[in-house]
Amino acid sequence: MGLRGNDPTIDDRFLKFFSIVQSAAKEQEAVFFLFCGEGHDLVTDEIDCQDLSGWLIPEGEVADFEPIWRDRNWESMTSEQSDHMVTAVWSSTPDGISVRFDPMP
Repeated sequence: MGLRGNDPTIDDRFLKFFSIVQSAAKEQEAVFFLFCGEGHDLVTDEIDCQDLSGWLIPEGEVADFEPIWRDRNWESMTSEQSDHMVTAVWSSTPDGISVRFDPMP
C-alpha cells in the first residue's frame, strides 16, 4: 500500500527501502502514500534510498484517502488530507537506515 505497482523504476532495492518507510509510518499508526522522490540518494547493491514526498495518512483515514491517491484525483482531496503531506527523510544510523517524517512547509 502507498506505492503504485506500475512504476518501472521500482526494483527490489527500492522496495526494501520503502518497507523501512512504511515501518516508520506504522510506528505512528499511519500509512505513507508516495508522491515523488526528492533526492538525497543512496544507491547500493542492497538498497535504494532517497527522501520521499507524500502523505502520512492515519490508519483510520486510509480507506477514504487511498482512492483519491490511486486515481490521482487531487481535486477531491480535502484540506485536512492535504495537511498530511510530509517529506520522509532517511538517515544512516549504526543500526541501518532510519526514517523521520517532516511536515511540508
